[in-house]
Amino acid sequence: MNRNILIEILSTLAYHRPVFYSEADFQHELAMTLRSWGYKVRLERPFMVTINNNLVRCELDILATDPKDGLRYAIELKYFKKKFKTTVQQEVFDLPESWLPNLSRFDAWADYARVGAIVTEGHADVGFSLTLTNASTAWSVDTANGNTYARYLSLHEGRAVNQGDQLDWNGNPGLNAVTARRLAPYAPIVIPANAQCQWCNYSKPNGNPPKNRLFRYLLLATPASKKEGTSTRAVSAKRTVSPKKPTSSGNELAGATDGLIQLLHTALKEQEYEAAGAYKSEALSSIGKMLVSIPGMVDSVKGLLEKNIPARKTIFLEEGPINFLRIVDACGNTRNDGLICLHEKHTNIALKNQGGSPRYLIGEIAAAGGHFTDEALGYSPCANGLTCVGGTNYQGQRVFGSLGQAIKYLRQYFIVRGCKSNQTWTDERIFGRPMPPVPPMPPGVPKHVPHTKPSPLLLLLGR
Repeated sequence: MNRNILIEILSTLAYHRPVFYSEADFQHELAMTLRSWGYKVRLERPFMVTINNNLVRCELDILATDPKDGLRYAIELKYFKKKFKTTVQQEVFDLPESWLPNLSRFDAWADYARVGAIVTEGHADVGFSLTLTNASTAWSVDTANGNTYARYLSLHEGRAVNQGDQLDWNGNPGLNAVTARRLAPYAPIVIPANAQCQWCNYSKPNGNPPKNRLFRYLLLATPASKKEGTSTRAVSAKRTVSPKKPTSSGNELAGATDGLIQLLHTALKEQEYEAAGAYKSEALSSIGKMLVSIPGMVDSVKGLLEKNIPARKTIFLEEGPINFLRIVDACGNTRNDGLICLHEKHTNIALKNQGGSPRYLIGEIAAAGGHFTDEALGYSPCANGLTCVGGTNYQGQRVFGSLGQAIKYLRQYFIVRGCKSNQTWTDERIFGRPMPPVPPMPPGVPKHVPHTKPSPLLLLLGR
């Protein structure tokens, strides 16, 4: 897990939980999301670490371990609130004030130093400090311009710090002003790595006062240990050779393939074109028994089908917590395949691959003759203050200028539908009309047939 992956995990969490009651609520929800992504999670894990040459005890908010490679990720988090009241899915959140301009800034930097010490001393392989708040002064105010206790502890957007920098109080505040846990040995704060404050949008629920609607987070990462980035898994490959199947006569094969092509094209002309993949499967279902009776027909027809009518995947457009539509396999899926940014000036599509492999949405477009990968613009999680373009495995993005043009592009390669749960972005608003249901698949045929998987014909016939 790197910074980009954690950003995507937070985007997933924001979709279901745009606001929290407390820091403990935030901690538990993030832990459950990490667990749903396959990480082993422990909360409040105690460690003894050295801070300013003193051995101190700390309870780590979250320790996440990747069972695939054993890498451990230390996460410290803070949740600072300005007064705000909102209702999310009939649940009322009435947040009290917890943002303290001096103490909150110190605590955020102290978390960063603490996870740095945990990594340095070998208790974890990577460390993250995560600060979530709706206090706009956290990212907008440079305290260096004032004379407060937190003059040197600013968290403002763009601030850069270097490894070894020491951040301390201005004016030597006493015990009653900042409490013992914010004085020696916890101060001064020693920065564990070169870093820059880059705030990212988390959510923007409706509520009062409106000025406190926007929740943003600051994610700082420590240097990775030597173990991070290497895999302990051994990969083995086994080559299998399928036995040769009997072949059929040329005349018999030619007649059958000609009939199959005619049947498929007739079905497609009579139905909505975007559902090509589904109707192809229906055609296969109707002639499957006939094909079984022809020796060697299965292998030949497999190539024929993929060449003439590629299988199509159904994708769904689901409302996101900020101004974007999530592209998902199924409505309610916590992991998205891409995003459509609804920014009025550029409306763009950002698509990802899967696990580093190009054979996913972008791969399917390329396999069908598209060129989305040629438009790759790189990863930009916080460009212009937007979160609609970001996360791990994003391979490219393309600007379309309008939602209609973006939808038109996707429908060249996929069956596109909206989610019934959408309240603002309904079918009428997205497509201009109510959309028919996705054509049902016959028994034994999978819902989605990516280009990298076996032909639906083979699956249908149990080969």
